[in-house]
Amino acid sequence: MQEQGLYHIQTVSERTGISLYNLRAWEKRYGFPLPKRSPGGHRLYDENDIQALLWIKTRMEQDHLKISEAIRLYRMHQEKLSQTPDEKGIEPQTIAAYALLEHTPLSEESRVLYAALKTFHFRRSHQLLDEGLERYDLETIVFQWLVPILKQMEKDIEEGSLTPAEKKVIMEVLLGRLYRLNALYDRDLNFPPDAIAFAPSGESEHIGLFAITILLRKNGFSILYLGPDTSDEAIYSALERLMPKSVLATAHHKKSIDKIIALYEGQPKLHPKPPWFVGGKYAHVLYERNDLKYMFPFERNRISFERLVKHMEQIRHQDL
Repeated sequence: MQEQGLYHIQTVSERTGISLYNLRAWEKRYGFPLPKRSPGGHRLYDENDIQALLWIKTRMEQDHLKISEAIRLYRMHQEKLSQTPDEKGIEPQTIAAYALLEHTPLSEESRVLYAALKTFHFRRSHQLLDEGLERYDLETIVFQWLVPILKQMEKDIEEGSLTPAEKKVIMEVLLGRLYRLNALYDRDLNFPPDAIAFAPSGESEHIGLFAITILLRKNGFSILYLGPDTSDEAIYSALERLMPKSVLATAHHKKSIDKIIALYEGQPKLHPKPPWFVGGKYAHVLYERNDLKYMFPFERNRISFERLVKHMEQIRHQDL
């Protein structure tokens, strides 16, 4: 039941998939969330409470965090959002891209596409993608079709319903389609480019980063895409010679986020220092490193992408 923008606990449980027991227990043990109370003492949650709960649930499912760890991470995130603007004059809400997420489970359309991919019906898969691209913009295809499928594949791998070999085949099909889309938006590189994008040495998963690169190019940004398994030498060379305005990276393994942090700390001394945006499964680690002032986690959703675009536009205008 909804009353003037407020929801009773049963509705919140249905919307989030979190049991009534857990909602009450988390409030009692961790003070999270703290719903309002009706005159009769009933809990009343607002939309921010629901989005916060979905954020927590996503972190627990995708990053295998305990509830206490997920709540601590959420509160660190909120604290970072409440900080004052930095010396570049960019609002924290713009650069802290790991914000409250859109909860994007598989839609019926992406479910049908994933089923075709899993059963190796690739002609049907391409037909579904063609139909989708006729009906929707590319952002919708990426964030409501591709990203949920990637997350579902991660879950299926963990549960054993998808083998690494099957995942590799599906990824190759999706990457092939992205390469064709990239050809529509690739252009000569500006100097300095708006960003360089890479997966560090040892990191082979880059499909999400490549999709973001294509969307940025579609929005008129000049991006040098270095691809997966990029050597330290290639990254430092690109930083020194091209002096990009931003850096995009991805980390799907713990060693990858460690590598990216080491690259950030050892990067050439550029002025101004470019911000680094890091996506992937282990990007949340950055919230535990308050010393990394110009490194920001990046979540795979449309809200975060729109913030990234806004941030990069601000940097471009500052240079004019």
